[in-house]
Amino acid sequence: MKLKFPLYLGSQSPRRKEILNSANINFTSLPLSVTEKFNPLSSPQDICISISKSKWLSCYNNFNFKEPSLILTADTMVFLDGNPFGKPKDREEAHFFLNSLSHRTHQVITAFCLGLSNEGFPNHSKVDISEISFKKLNDDIIYNYIETNSPFDKAGGYGIQDEYVQKFILEGFNGDLNNVIGLPIHLLLKTLKDEGWII
Repeated sequence: MKLKFPLYLGSQSPRRKEILNSANINFTSLPLSVTEKFNPLSSPQDICISISKSKWLSCYNNFNFKEPSLILTADTMVFLDGNPFGKPKDREEAHFFLNSLSHRTHQVITAFCLGLSNEGFPNHSKVDISEISFKKLNDDIIYNYIETNSPFDKAGGYGIQDEYVQKFILEGFNGDLNNVIGLPIHLLLKTLKDEGWII
């Protein structure tokens, strides 16, 4: 798929890269280090948009774009009863997250920001929401998953694409699987098309 402008992804997430590659979108990945600060009183959607926008502005301010280019950033978070679950910092927090999600339905929200580098702000901030239901989890299931080290780089402490999650943890989901993994590609493609950025 050919775009009107070069696309830069402000992320090193292998999952977001895979989603863009699967859509045959050419892009360049930029290293990005942003402290994910947010107002805990904000709505879940606003929290994700705020973090994604911070990432977008970090890309804009820290990289020299010699020609008009599209900057894409995203943030994915898990919310249970409106409480945000990011990436667990250690085994204890991973256990807390998974135990809290046990036998419950929670939301996974991904926000992305997309805009032209020469305009200095993201033209679009979009949000997609999916609902995930977990089976009833015991400590053996939780700790066996933690031992795989997979939880530590994923919001909520799990990756829906993991075989272990599919087999032992996941009860069901409603929404876009790619959104849960880290990027609602259908919404991104629609935005690119609506703006005339796809050739």
